[in-house]
Amino acid sequence: GPGSARPSYVERGGRTLTDGRSRDLIQRVYPFVTEQPGAVEALTVDTMLYDHAAGDTDRTSEETFDMTLPEGQHMVAVYRRGRFFALRFSTENQLYEIEGYDTDIVKGGRR
Repeated sequence: GPGSARPSYVERGGRTLTDGRSRDLIQRVYPFVTEQPGAVEALTVDTMLYDHAAGDTDRTSEETFDMTLPEGQHMVAVYRRGRFFALRFSTENQLYEIEGYDTDIVKGGRR
């Protein structure tokens, strides 16, 4: 009904992990998100990794982000390798505001 939450997502398109030549490790994603009044579910963070800029997703990670954790613990563990990645933040029935994100990425070997 009017004023109720609806399924929604925010997607950040593909970008290189570091330089696009090496398969690097994305360790963690830190969503900058604010839970709104009436929220009852956690946010889903999907990380899609691929090795070619115009290619299909090779590996994915679907993690649940608990917005009630204290600051400093706001992250999801991914631990997947790739050259490029995209992110999707989504819920089925929750009110939230996402302001951005940060990542921990470790440079890998060249291939």
